Amino acid sequence: MGPLGGVFRQGRLCAATLLLAGFCAMPVAAATSSDGIPLGKGLFYPSVEAVWQNENNLFLSSEDPIPASSYAVRPRLIWELPFRESSLNLAYSPLVREFFGQEVKQGQGLDGPYYSHFVDLGTKLVFSSEATVEFRGEYVVDTFETSTFDAGGEVVFNDNQYRKEHVEVEGIRPVGFRHGIGLSAGYEQLEFDDASTVTSRNYDRAGGGLVYVYKISPLSRLKLNAIFEKGTQERPPFAGLPGREDYGNRLVRLAWQGATGREGQLEVRVGYLNWDFAGPSSDFSGLTGDLRYSLRLGARSKLSTNLSRAVLPSFYNVNSHYVTSNIETRLQREKAKSRLTYFVVASYRQNDYPEALRDSSGVVIGPRREDRIVRAEAGVGYRINDLLQGEVRYRHEKRDSNQDESEYNAGRVMLQLSFGWY
Repeated sequence: MGPLGGVFRQGRLCAATLLLAGFCAMPVAAATSSDGIPLGKGLFYPSVEAVWQNENNLFLSSEDPIPASSYAVRPRLIWELPFRESSLNLAYSPLVREFFGQEVKQGQGLDGPYYSHFVDLGTKLVFSSEATVEFRGEYVVDTFETSTFDAGGEVVFNDNQYRKEHVEVEGIRPVGFRHGIGLSAGYEQLEFDDASTVTSRNYDRAGGGLVYVYKISPLSRLKLNAIFEKGTQERPPFAGLPGREDYGNRLVRLAWQGATGREGQLEVRVGYLNWDFAGPSSDFSGLTGDLRYSLRLGARSKLSTNLSRAVLPSFYNVNSHYVTSNIETRLQREKAKSRLTYFVVASYRQNDYPEALRDSSGVVIGPRREDRIVRAEAGVGYRINDLLQGEVRYRHEKRDSNQDESEYNAGRVMLQLSFGWY
């Protein structure tokens, strides 16, 4: 596939890319700072990143780790248009990645180069009646970034190209001074080029729901969602399970966000989810949610903590899903206010599976899988001038599991050079 062929052959979100290309063809004014380039009535932020990284366990294997080096080049084209109290944002970012080293390129078949595409479209419309409509669309063509479709890390390495589409829209109309009611709708689809591989997890889901908002203060509000979805999940047949199952989701979620003190910001979302499969796969009923807290430490640094509990699709053995719980803390020095920047991240994640391990005939041969993932990452960057900056990062990750083949220990060093407007 050529660098742009995969995006332009898709119908749902390629209009955003075409529109962005048209904007890029317009004459632009000269700019000498990172504040953006005036383009039409908006601002244009072009940039490019060059990345080299070396990892000691590319495939995150429990045995015989294989080291590898790679490079990636990623341009970013972002256009923002604020108007009145509304806004429009368009972004397109292609990426080319290639591995080098004979053992990886020939022995493991990663002969590349590999091309990825990321398209984002977002808009918020605020009307004179104070009614709002928010839209976000995302389209991804990628191969190696498994966190895009599996945030919990069940899939440790993927070399099967996939396409992901995600669209969500929400409209809210005020009722009185503090109340608001509205509707929401969403659609998501994930599709792999080769559906027969063990990492493929094709699915699609669509639905909608009701929204209620209560404004506690100008900086604080409560939000209640009732969401209903229908979907289909595909997987290679195993141990008597069908290769395709329909399912339904029902989620009731309460969210609160607001300031805590002069420098703190807190957002809490708690929901009760029912995930029901039409076939014999295990259903889920229980609490999900997340908590995000950030605290400014002076004018330049910020400390943030995220806690989350989510349910994700699984294609490990006979499991239809798994529950992932995570806590992450980050300390960072913000780029916009200093030449020297840094960040330190530490996280702990636990993944729990509902079904015991079975063989191909369905006979139980082991316990339910349980994973514990510890990750530490640090980076230091320096802004050479308004448009050019460099960064070095190191990450170490270790997963312990009661399934020996699922354990791994890996480290990665990354060097990044960025040029452009941010």
